Amino acid sequence: MTHQRLTDGFHTLRSRWRSSWLLALAAGACGVLVGLTTLATGGAEAAREPTAAQAARRVEALRDRAEQSTEQYNGLREQLSSLGVRLAAARARVAAQEKRVVGARAALGQVLAETYKQGDLSGLALFLGDDPDAALEQSGVVATLTDRRSGAIEQLRDEQTRLSAAATDLATQQKRIADATAALQKLRATVSQQLKAAQKELARLEASERAAVERLLNAGDTGITCAQAAVELSGRVGKMLGYACAQLGDAYVWAAAGPSTFDCSGLTMRAWEAAGVSLPHNADAQSSYGTRVQPSEAALKPGDLVFFHSPITHVGIYIGHGLMIHAPHTGTVVKIAKVPWASAVAAARY
Repeated sequence: MTHQRLTDGFHTLRSRWRSSWLLALAAGACGVLVGLTTLATGGAEAAREPTAAQAARRVEALRDRAEQSTEQYNGLREQLSSLGVRLAAARARVAAQEKRVVGARAALGQVLAETYKQGDLSGLALFLGDDPDAALEQSGVVATLTDRRSGAIEQLRDEQTRLSAAATDLATQQKRIADATAALQKLRATVSQQLKAAQKELARLEASERAAVERLLNAGDTGITCAQAAVELSGRVGKMLGYACAQLGDAYVWAAAGPSTFDCSGLTMRAWEAAGVSLPHNADAQSSYGTRVQPSEAALKPGDLVFFHSPITHVGIYIGHGLMIHAPHTGTVVKIAKVPWASAVAAARY
């Protein structure tokens, strides 16, 4: 009886344990399946293609960075041009100073030769004269030659000091040019990489998706001509606007300034050059020329330049009615577009 109860109890416990184990196993399996389902869903979401709006934002960000690097490149190139002028001036100063040093040495040599000759004559005069002291005092030879010798030596020292300073300045300008050239080459590579990244972002899209992205990127384009925009082409400002209008359809090429390809600041530089105004090939630098005006439709007049972003990396030519002519970015052409007032940070009148 007792043995039977023990046996029955054992079987009951084993049955309960087996049931618990099976339940736990089933629960674990369900957990694994849920986890796998979650991972699969997450992976699918991660692999999901970006929307046209997302792709447009990515491409626009890459192009913006490329344009920023382009304007840095343009600014550095302007600086390099200025350094070239300084280098030429430094070389001219060194050459002129070397001539002055040669002249100072010759002057000193002449005084020393005269000292030697006058010394001999003075000795003879003193030997033949009745009153050597009076003869020395009356002639003033010794005092004069001493002063001239001291002056010649001092002049030579001064000219040599100036030569050393000129040589140091020359070396400084040469180093600045070397540094700027290296930075220019690095920026060129950076722009190229950024533009390739933007192109790669577009290339991965289907044709229809790419077209949708381009429509979003070019939402401000009007597709109109200067005649349709009623651009006034008379007078001094008209010359500038006439030049800009003539470039509509020309391809954007970064760091270009004509005659048939342009970047943003290259276009504005050449346009104002046609009206007799000299501007640097850099958007940020152009903003510091002329008279500052408020970047608003109410304040601007045709011919004013409008600058965008902070730091300034883009510029357009205002033509009135909330429109501008600009060279947007790689892959586009010079065109008329609506002014994106939200990103306008400055404007200037020349």
